[in-house]
Amino acid sequence: MTIRYYIGIISVFAVIFTGQACYARQDPASAADEYQYSPVAFTQALELTRGVVAPAREGGLYFNHDDACHLAVANWGWEKASCDSVDKMLFSITEAMDTVIIEQPNSDGYITFDDWRKKDLNKQIDTIWNELQSGLKSQSENLGVTITAEDWFIYPTLNAEKQYLYYATKLNWDGEPTINVKASKFDRRGYVVFNMVPVDSRISAETLEASVEEVLSTYQPKSMMAYSDISEGDKIAAAGAVGVLAALAGVKFGKAAAVGLGALLLALGKKLWILIALPLVALKNRIFKKKV
Repeated sequence: MTIRYYIGIISVFAVIFTGQACYARQDPASAADEYQYSPVAFTQALELTRGVVAPAREGGLYFNHDDACHLAVANWGWEKASCDSVDKMLFSITEAMDTVIIEQPNSDGYITFDDWRKKDLNKQIDTIWNELQSGLKSQSENLGVTITAEDWFIYPTLNAEKQYLYYATKLNWDGEPTINVKASKFDRRGYVVFNMVPVDSRISAETLEASVEEVLSTYQPKSMMAYSDISEGDKIAAAGAVGVLAALAGVKFGKAAAVGLGALLLALGKKLWILIALPLVALKNRIFKKKV
């Protein structure tokens, strides 16, 4: 698929999110080509809002705030004010992962894992999946694009020892396969959301899962911000790990509400189902055009 195809699809979101037909009078591929990105080699640890992310291998890249914001505004239809929801945008930090977007931290409070240990966990996850499917159907009808998903590509997984949660869905987006990966790294104040896009949509679940865990291992909370640093008097979140899963999936479940980039768009008055899935695609090779 060409960049014209993908930006064309993403432009549909621009219409929905901003109410403007952004691509009606301009060739989106040409518009994207006019901007010169300046990716930075990811060779040393980067300080983020509540943590630090370190390179896992050579060849990784990242965008400064202005480049990341331009990409989001020009190609994804964001308002400029929404750019502040991104803490860092990284590329090719593992062999299998093309793009990683780390969001600004959620500060709803310390997340407990008690609900993940309940006997009806699988039933609750099934409920979240059914809600996600319902959202996909509504999103498909509103966009006029066929969007389907057969099942979890990676079943929701909580690693209590390493304090992270992740899942992946493989969607059929108008005939094109696309994988959406969502993850959260828990800390003392809440959690940090990771959005990931693999290089190859034909990747196996096992290879993808290993890459997701490799990405999450590159991030560490700052001093006294780790999950284990909880202290008496710290705020405890109303929703547990199952609630966070629902929030990551963009569906309502118990006390959970959509968070991160999804919540930011919801705050603009957009409907929930619009955020269930995004046509996120591998960006590195198309944007950088082998100039780096």
